[in-house]
Parts: sequence; C-alpha cells; structure tokens
Amino acid sequence: MHNREDVLEVYRRPPDDRCPVVCVSATSKQLVAETRVPQPPAPGQPVRYDYEYRCHGVCHLFMLAAPQQGWRTVQVTARRTKRDFAAVLRDLVDVHFPQAKKVVLVCDNLNTHHPSVLYETFSPAEARRLAARLEWHYTPKHGSWLNIAASEFAALAAQCLDRRIASEAVLEAHFDCCQATVRGWLHQFAAEGLRSLRHQRRGLGPDVARRQVVRRALNGLLSQTRTWTAAQLAEALADKGLVMKPRTVRKYLKLMGARYVRTKYVLRHRQDPEAAAAARTELDDFKKSRLRTTGPLLPRRNGLRPQPAPTHTWCRRRQRHRIAYESPQGQRVNVMAVLAAPGTTPGSP
Repeated sequence: MHNREDVLEVYRRPPDDRCPVVCVSATSKQLVAETRVPQPPAPGQPVRYDYEYRCHGVCHLFMLAAPQQGWRTVQVTARRTKRDFAAVLRDLVDVHFPQAKKVVLVCDNLNTHHPSVLYETFSPAEARRLAARLEWHYTPKHGSWLNIAASEFAALAAQCLDRRIASEAVLEAHFDCCQATVRGWLHQFAAEGLRSLRHQRRGLGPDVARRQVVRRALNGLLSQTRTWTAAQLAEALADKGLVMKPRTVRKYLKLMGARYVRTKYVLRHRQDPEAAAAARTELDDFKKSRLRTTGPLLPRRNGLRPQPAPTHTWCRRRQRHRIAYESPQGQRVNVMAVLAAPGTTPGSP
C-alpha cells in the first residue's frame, strides 16, 4: 500500500524539466530470422510467412519513459546484469537529462534495481555522483502495472515486437520508427485522460464505398436461382472487377447475415413436355449427322441429365434454394419416351 500511494503521488507532481519523472523497466526479445523470403501481400491476401524459422539468441530491452515530457527510448543489450543496468542509469543521467538537477526514478522490485549496482560497477566517487542525482521509487510487488514503462512495452508489442526480428540492429531501427507514435499517445493521454485508452484501429480506415459495392454485388448474385460456394462467388466478383479471396467473401457474407445451408431437392419422375421436345430435336439432328455411338444417347441440352447440385449453398437471410433435380430412374423413363415413336410403347420395334 505504501509503494502504491508513493508512486501515485509521484505521478501527480507537476511537470518539471529540472526534476523529470522517468519510468524504467526491462524485458527480453527472442531474435528469430526467416528461412524463406515472405510473400508480399496482394489484394485480398495478407503477407505469407513460412512456419520454419531460425533462432539467433535472445536480447534484452531497457525501457526509459518520461510520460510528462512525452519522451521514451529503448536500449538493446545482449545481457541484463547489474553492470548493464548501471550503464543504462549513467546514460540516463549524463546523456538524456544532463541539465536535470535530480531524476525521479520509478522502477519495479527486480534484484538489479537498487542503488548498490552503481557501487558494484563504478568507482566510489562516480557511483556517489550518480546516486546523488537519482531519486528512487518502487512499485508494489504485485503492482508493476503502475509502471508506465510496462505500458510502453505493451504499445511496442503491438507496433514491432510481434514479428520476427533477426538482429539487434533491425530491432533498434524498429524502435526509431515507433518514436513519434508512442509520443503522440502520451500527449493524447495527458490531454484527454482515460478516454484516450479506448481501442483504436491502426492504419488506414475501412473503405466504406468498396464495402457497399461488394455487398450490392453479392446481393445480386445470391438472388439468382442457383447454388453458390465461396469460391464461385469470388470468381463472379472477379469478373466484375472486385478481386478477393474466398475467405474474404465469407467474411462479407457473414456480415450480411447470409447462411450456408443445405439445398432442397425437387425430384421429377414424370416426362417434361418441353424437355422431351428439346430432346426430340436433338435426336433428329443426331440422326442426320454421321456420328455414331456405341452407348445410350443421353441428351445434355434439355435438362434430362442427372446433375445433382451441391448439397450446401450460400443464401440470404430467410431464403432457401429449391433445386429441380431428376433422378437416374426418371431420366431413363424420359429418354425411352423420347425415343418411342408417337402411338407406340417404349421399347417396341
């Protein structure tokens, strides 16, 4: 309780460049290299990585953040010993804040976070000089989340630490690119308070106009009396200039409330007059031609062929497709009726 109230009281201090409040924290990052070059992103397809990787060891990160000044920096080291932490403190005092009379330090209860590391690393006179310019404050043992440097690590994890990084040099380059973003968040938090902690999308906003065009196109396709799979819808959209992958099409369909349901079959066993007339015309054309066949003739342009539709299809809400399908038995009956001469029974000479 004492450490928590002490840290909160430090954060309530007014901004003072002569006595800045600096939060310190440390973490580690595994260095991972790619074994194959990733494939760049394409329309409707994110970047692709290979599951295989190569480990290049582990490096350690020291975070130094001054929330009132909107400043932070990260130092990358190969180890995280007392000597490394002492070197970070000396850079903080002599390089980053040389004009400050005293630096107010907020850190957690790690065993290396203690003024004694200065005396174990530097000469007594140098250690005394550095210790005189540092004011130590510790977070509670189970309340390290009060350290703003830990929040900075959470922001960096979303910016650059959640990817494969092969070397310390590449990692430091990523940190240099992320300076302005974190600094802007700090200024926004100082101006708006807790409202700035709401989740915000990174990158460009959604293309509302394109979404409306895709939805209108999908509604037009689903209104047709046929079955659709996600791949077939993606091909139909590509013909209209809307290139996307089937999984992207599925996302749009779910947002529209569409369902992937089983189709209803309507079996036909009786002869269809229109289909029979079309089959008779095809048979007449076949007799006039010189083509010969050894098997039974099954007309294919008249709806008499047994072509079952897919068992499932995408359809709009409160919509169910009814597919007219003729069984093989009904097909044989219709074909025999077509081949039979008028006024005779099927199969008679």
